[in-house]
Amino acid sequence: MRSENKELRTLLGEMKHLLQEASDTEQQLVAKEKEFEVALAAKDGQIEELNAQLGAIEEQIAKGELAPPPPVPKTRTELEEWGDELEKENAKLQQDRKRLDDDRRQLREDEEALETQMREMEVAMARERALIARQETELRRLSAEIQHELELVQRGDSSLRDQMVKFQRRAQEVITKPAGGGNNGRR
Repeated sequence: MRSENKELRTLLGEMKHLLQEASDTEQQLVAKEKEFEVALAAKDGQIEELNAQLGAIEEQIAKGELAPPPPVPKTRTELEEWGDELEKENAKLQQDRKRLDDDRRQLREDEEALETQMREMEVAMARERALIARQETELRRLSAEIQHELELVQRGDSSLRDQMVKFQRRAQEVITKPAGGGNNGRR
């Protein structure tokens, strides 16, 4: 009886260890979620900064502040040169605008990817919590059974051997059950 009692206490210790590991895993997931939230906030800041820069550039373009006012042309050649310079400036502005649009698009895609990862992490955390809750319920049930069996051992109940065999089978099922496995219909 003492050896069986010792085995039951060992089993209870192992179950407590499994519960602690599941709790540690949940804490790690919470830390990762916080990291993703910080990264998302940084990306939002970058988007706002780029929007402000684009707005400032557009205002400067509208006011004509980007280029100094040209002197009054005197010859046709000067007009042609100015036309060429204006075309070059226009091409440069178009490239800058395209680059800014690409940066915006990339930031939006990054933000969407982060949000998707956060949703996936939240789903994974919910699964982990459910698994932990099931394991905790199973541990409580096993603990109650162990206490009951110990009381029966102390009283010397006649049906003790049958119950001990049944309990050992259940304990063996719990021990051999895979960590992410089904719950055999129990909740």
